[in-house]
Amino acid sequence: VIKDIPCSFLVLIMIILLWRIPSLINAVKNYRRGDDEHQVILEMFGNTLLDIPFVIMGLATLILPYRAFFLVKSLYNVEEDRSDWQKRIIATEYFFVCFGDLLIFSVGVLMLGTVWRAPSYVAYLHYQATRTDTDGKWKHTRAILEGSMTCFGNWLLDIFSFTQIFCILITIVHVPSLIIRTY
Repeated sequence: VIKDIPCSFLVLIMIILLWRIPSLINAVKNYRRGDDEHQVILEMFGNTLLDIPFVIMGLATLILPYRAFFLVKSLYNVEEDRSDWQKRIIATEYFFVCFGDLLIFSVGVLMLGTVWRAPSYVAYLHYQATRTDTDGKWKHTRAILEGSMTCFGNWLLDIFSFTQIFCILITIVHVPSLIIRTY
């Protein structure tokens, strides 16, 4: 009875957090006399606490709707019974891929905003997206991120080159006045 009161609070917290309700129902269905139900509740509560950062990552992924659909589909695939660790890994993968998507988007806006790089950016992204030498779950995202970063590097080189040309032109313009002043 003394253990029941803290365990009831833990079960209440798990019910409020919602995502452990199926595990609670499964634990009640599979309960056999003699099992240590308090130990089962403590393990489930420990898993609930461990899940919190991954749930936050999953909620952050919901910002991008095209990723959110596939995240939910991957997590709750009926055909595959995934363990808690597999679900945590999936949530982490999608979270970090969303960072890549935001990087691709920001570089894309920059490249398309600077008119001289827009045609080469679009052409290089098309080339990267149609490559067949990459494989894996995130092959298109990886290829587009690689293309975006390559074009961003070229853009930085353009800015550096324009800065050098500007400094050289200023020097050339001011050299005659410097020569005249010295005499």
